Amino acid sequence: MSTTLENRCVYDVAAKFYDLCYSESGPIAVRDVQFYLELAQRLGGPILELGCGTGRVGIELARAGHEVVGLDLSPEMLETYRGKLANGEADVRQRVTLVEADMASFELGRQFALIIVPFRGFQHLLDVESQRACLVQVRRHLADGGRFVFDAFNPSVKYIAEACGKGRTWTYDVVTPDGEGGTLMRAMYANPDPGKQRHGLALRYEQFDRDGKLVGTWIESLPLRWLYRYEAQYLLELCGLQIEESYGSYDKTPLEADSRELIFLCS
Repeated sequence: MSTTLENRCVYDVAAKFYDLCYSESGPIAVRDVQFYLELAQRLGGPILELGCGTGRVGIELARAGHEVVGLDLSPEMLETYRGKLANGEADVRQRVTLVEADMASFELGRQFALIIVPFRGFQHLLDVESQRACLVQVRRHLADGGRFVFDAFNPSVKYIAEACGKGRTWTYDVVTPDGEGGTLMRAMYANPDPGKQRHGLALRYEQFDRDGKLVGTWIESLPLRWLYRYEAQYLLELCGLQIEESYGSYDKTPLEADSRELIFLCS
């Protein structure tokens, strides 16, 4: 029997399928874990991860010996994270603390050598006020000599224009085993709003059993706000953070106009 859930909180639905799509071996492999492991080795801990999700990055940092505090607003994502910790190594579990909170208004009463917001997490803050509020809290929680790193996609004017022209056309971007003998398919459409700099994604998940029968359909909106390079630089400086390094990929290639990523390391 098919079930449709619409207009849910960001990632409440996706938590069920996130690792199937975005694991290192998944169909949309992000491949940023090594980048953060190298940063952690270089800068030390403790580490605060904002928008920690299911632990895709945080568990690997803890496995490498670092103390990690993971913060996320989605209880479903955190529940998945806890399940992975419970089924994993005891020493890793002991190094991780999870907090359900908003990255724009958290208060942890301690400071960190490294604060990270991997893979578009910062872009879930949909207006300048919440972005500034988050960065103010980052500054307060950053230890002397600490560093803040976040990643966003580098907005492509060509892509935005093409997406505006397509309208709400569903396109399948994931077909993968669901881990239960069946198949997961994901479709998406983009509905950009250039005036608000918002990327209005919608995701539809369809799960089929081993006989090909549809057993569930889930729809979730995924609004993201894009930032331009020098807008981000000004915003960071306004909140007391100085960019020390910038990259256009997780391989640390220089940030160029056509780079896929905007990655900033700040003090």
